[in-house]
This record gives sequence, structure tokens and C-alpha cells, in this order.
Amino acid sequence: MPESRGGGGRQLPQSDAAARAVARGGPLVALSLKEAVLLVAPSERRPRSLIENRGLPKMWRLTDGICLSHVGLIQDSRALLLAAQQAAFEHENRFGEHIPIAELVEVVAGKQQEATMQGSRRPYGSSILIAGLLPDLRGPASIPTSSSSSDSHRRKGVLYPRIYRTDPSGTFTLWRACALGRGTETIMALLEDKYAPEMERKEALKLALECCRVLMSGGREKREEKEEVGREGGEKKKKKKEEEEEEEEEEEEEEEEEEEEEVEIKKRTSLMTEAGPEEAEEDLMVAGVDVALISREGVRMWESVSPVEKLLDLVEDNWV
Repeated sequence: MPESRGGGGRQLPQSDAAARAVARGGPLVALSLKEAVLLVAPSERRPRSLIENRGLPKMWRLTDGICLSHVGLIQDSRALLLAAQQAAFEHENRFGEHIPIAELVEVVAGKQQEATMQGSRRPYGSSILIAGLLPDLRGPASIPTSSSSSDSHRRKGVLYPRIYRTDPSGTFTLWRACALGRGTETIMALLEDKYAPEMERKEALKLALECCRVLMSGGREKREEKEEVGREGGEKKKKKKEEEEEEEEEEEEEEEEEEEEEVEIKKRTSLMTEAGPEEAEEDLMVAGVDVALISREGVRMWESVSPVEKLLDLVEDNWV
């Protein structure tokens, strides 16, 4: 039996590994609004002066009304996005129109499901989020007086936001608001309390940026906790070694070390105050945000906006 299959109700280890890859991926927030969909992907990375391009972009504009995003293994996401691009090209070349979002979801989810049923293959370790707008062809468009009036009604008809999420197993679900990647439980709890489909776009953007700040602060707290645990473990080892030595010699050595540490701390604090806390923080970590807005006007994207506060000023004049 192939390794990618299972029997007797047992779990598939490769499928579990693919799900873990998605859970560890870069976070992504998606919100459906009135005739619009908002995607926000925060990133927290160390600066690399020699890197000009991060590789595969987090947001992928497929058509004028469909935007894709990915979470998980980048190489697997690239293969799925290229399959979606090929399906969209073939549909437009054959029918002369953009591919419907429902058909695109079937293509991506079907490709992921095929990988779980074939031997010597592993599931795709990525999850694809497909966002777009679904036009309402009913209502006034169903009783047009002429062909020209039919087109105008369809252009002015209601647009329903759609957010589909595909899993490594090949299943897909429809969401009003969802989160993928690291910190999913934290973001979903925040969205359940503050998200509303009727909220304005700027309010939704502020909510998404709040999710970004929560994720970034949570990551920093985890790193600080790990450092503290390591320091505590090192202190315990030192204590065990110090117990073997004489108590008098330990007290004298500790007093000398404390005096030296106080001098060094004073020097470091003076340097930090001269450089400023903001500059010191920027040297350690650079935070950026990728944003995509799917609306009646099309797909608009802002990449690597840093710091987060600049995003509100950037879209103040162009936000519809």
C-alpha cells in the first residue's frame, strides 16, 4: 500500500505533516465586506541587505476580480498557483471570459486531493486562499428590455464577496472572515468579537492591523520567554557548580562580578539612550504588511508596507 494512503481508520502521517506546515506558515487575515474582500498578511523578518526579492509574493492577482494568497511551504504553493493560473488562462482562451471563482476553487482543491490518493507522492504542504466577488445575475438583470440594458444591469448589480480556503487534504470551505498560519486561534477569537460584515473598509483595515500587532507582539513575547528559560537553565547549572566551591570565595567573586556588570549596564544604557529605542528595535527586526483589496474597481495591492502605521496614510486618498 502506498505511504500516502491509510486504512482501517488510521491517520495519515503525511497529511498531518502537511497540516502542521500550514499551521507554522506566515499568518494571513481575510475579511469579507460589502462588495469587497480585504486580505492582510503581516510579516516579521530579520533584515537581509543582500536580498532584493523575497521570492513568491504573498498576494497573487489572478484576474481583475480574483486574488490568491498562500500559507505553508512556498515550493508547494508555487505549484498550486501555477496550476490555477493555467486553468484561468485556458478558460479565458476558450470562453472569452474570466474563470468563475467556484470553478477555480474546484481546480485547486482537486489538485490537492489527487496528491493524497497517488502512491510515491506526498500531500501539498500549503493552503490556498481564494478571494473574489460573485456577481448577482438575478433581479433586474433577469428581465432586461434589451441586450445593452442587460449588460448595464449586470455591471451595476450586487457583488457578493467570497473567501474560499483549501486544505492540504483537498477540502475547501467558504468563510466570511478567516485566518491562516501562525496564531490562527488568537486571530479567530479576536475576529469573532470585533468583526462585522457591515463594517466600513477603513474599520476593517484597522481591525486587520490590530490582528497584525497582536501576532507581532505575541512572537516577540515567545522569543523573550525562550530567552528567559535559557537563562534560568544556565543559572541552575552555575548554581550546581558553585555549590561545590567554598561559600566565602563565591561571595567575593559574586560581589566583583556584580560591580563589573553594573558598570557595563550603565555603559549599555547610555549607548541605548543616545541611539534611541526606535533605532535599536529597527536594527533587530523589520516588520512589513502586504495588503490586497478586491472590489468593484478590481484588485489593488500594497506590498511590504513598513511600518504598519504608514498603511493608513498610504491609502487615505485612494481608499474607496
